[in-house]
Amino acid sequence: MSLSPTINKIMNICLSDFKDSGYFYPMVQSILSKTSTKSPESLMKIISRKFTQESLSWPDVFKEVETILRNEYLKISDLRLFENNPQLLKIAINRNIPNSGIFAIEFHGSKAYLIFNRQLIAQVDASNLAMFYAKYLIEIGFNHFRVSVFECSNRFKNRHDQLICFLEHFRTETKLMPGNCSVDCYEEYHFHFEEKNGSHIYFKKRIHTHITQSMSDEVIW
Repeated sequence: MSLSPTINKIMNICLSDFKDSGYFYPMVQSILSKTSTKSPESLMKIISRKFTQESLSWPDVFKEVETILRNEYLKISDLRLFENNPQLLKIAINRNIPNSGIFAIEFHGSKAYLIFNRQLIAQVDASNLAMFYAKYLIEIGFNHFRVSVFECSNRFKNRHDQLICFLEHFRTETKLMPGNCSVDCYEEYHFHFEEKNGSHIYFKKRIHTHITQSMSDEVIW
């Protein structure tokens, strides 16, 4: 597993106490490795993540990493490094995720998975961070995104109820956002299936009708 220059630079900042030791590379590898849902995380991964998060809680380290994220690119698979730091993950998403694909927020019980073109970006808490990132997609005007419930939390009777509750909350939250766009700027396509296929809402950004009309008027005249 080779490290990109950007990740190497970031991890040298976050794990500066280990960068000259034999532990550095295994620690970085463990953080970026895929998490299995069938087995607990390794002790190395837990410890490495803890050191990284503690480093990012220091203002000078945070600022240094933030500057790198705003100016350099990451592989999409490397965004998982920031799944426990919403502010940095937002910056990384905006910098590295193209608007041409489909971003997905998938609910699996108490967790929500952030996925882009079938590639896992982050696993976050479903109760509050899922809404945080959904609002961010509206804020940056993402063209296509999907919200899905594959496994409902204990608060809901079924997947459909949880998805509709999220949508109602989502509409309320985005109406309070600054700017002119809310979830009403998107067309919605609802799909509800039985068993493991889940319930889904696809959001597709609308074409601004006043712009279309203006262009039509110019053609007519």
